Amino acid sequence: MITLAYEDFFDFPIGNVSEAPYTALGEYHVIDPKYYQGNWREATYWHGWKGLGNWRVVEEDGRHVMEQTIFSRDRVPMMVTGDEHWRDYRYTAEVRPISLHAPVGVAFAYEHSRSYFLLLFERDKLTLARRLHETYEVLTSRPYQPDPDHYQTIAVTIQGKKIAASVNDVLLLENTAPKQLRGKVGFYAAAPCRYANARVEVESPVNLAIRTGIEKEQEELETLREQYPCPKLWKRLSTPDFGTDRNIRFGDLNGDGRLEMVLVQSIERIDTGNFPGICTLTAMDLDGEVLWQIGENYPQHRYTTADTCFQVHDIDGDGCAEVIFCKDFRQILVVFSVLQEKQHPTWGSIAGPAQNPTQRILAQRLGDTVIEPGERGSVVPYAKQSDGGAFAALAGLQVHQKTNRVMPKRVDGQQCRTLMTAALNCLPRRRRECNGSCGKA
Repeated sequence: MITLAYEDFFDFPIGNVSEAPYTALGEYHVIDPKYYQGNWREATYWHGWKGLGNWRVVEEDGRHVMEQTIFSRDRVPMMVTGDEHWRDYRYTAEVRPISLHAPVGVAFAYEHSRSYFLLLFERDKLTLARRLHETYEVLTSRPYQPDPDHYQTIAVTIQGKKIAASVNDVLLLENTAPKQLRGKVGFYAAAPCRYANARVEVESPVNLAIRTGIEKEQEELETLREQYPCPKLWKRLSTPDFGTDRNIRFGDLNGDGRLEMVLVQSIERIDTGNFPGICTLTAMDLDGEVLWQIGENYPQHRYTTADTCFQVHDIDGDGCAEVIFCKDFRQILVVFSVLQEKQHPTWGSIAGPAQNPTQRILAQRLGDTVIEPGERGSVVPYAKQSDGGAFAALAGLQVHQKTNRVMPKRVDGQQCRTLMTAALNCLPRRRRECNGSCGKA
């Protein structure tokens, strides 16, 4: 047998492996792992997991072991390693279930975090199961009493569609999968558990086939890369004190036919990730010249993990893009004037007075704003399904039954384009005033 992978965790320092705290940072940014993870990756994240992180390496009897530290039955912590091409292998690991109040064990034939097979210790049985998206299926099980005081060597052998599972070299479970099995391996623990000496072995012909498949895929990838241009550094722009993360929008703000940028620094409210507000907006051209700035630079700004309420779009079709954003609990429209000598922005609130005190309170709530050009120049806001009925009732709008999109509506009675915007939880109607003289029907 040839060893595809072996892990004793001795190259791991004692301490955290998980990237706590758990946030949506990876959805918005490419980030390097905070702690050493070797060839392993944490496969499941949930923002509700608190503390120092689920996975860590500890010392036990002179060796390093991987420990999962929390109870989480609905969202189960997982660590995985390997390659999608792995197949026809024998996967062994020493497992010590610290608690039997929830399933713990190993994952195999792992395709992604919603498709894999499991061999699990439960309170009084050994279970072979499969996770496929929302479906959790028990394939087979038998009575078994795990020992929380000692390590047990569990082994899974996959051969084509066949699965054989053993504990301490005793074959206990067998099953046949609906398709050829292949994929990564990992640890799966809904309760505290420790793991040691993980190993994956294959026969020599299988090892050759796996390596050939990986090399072929890499060659195909390189061929595809050659068909597309490689990005090259064009220029560097200095953003002293007003730099940002991914909160950048592009548009032709001054009608010169070139793109300009709007950069936003956000400020946290309520918590560190879910309700960012806008602190500073800075417009600059691609030569690095600052065109205008609204707000004051925020030296403590951090990476955001939720959308920030601003967008750039040429609403009225005059060749100069407007900037629409939500700041200080009101929505603002910025029109970049090309007529002024220094080209400062002219700006005005489009958040009209509320109809009643209830609407005024609701209008000041925080929330994402999604705006897109609608029919005949109107702006169509989106509403969450749970908010749609209340939005329509209080704002006098209708919600499309299939798309759940708030329908545009003329509010000024004039034969001209009307701008109406609304945040998800901001209920009053917003409009840009027009006296009908613009001639745009």
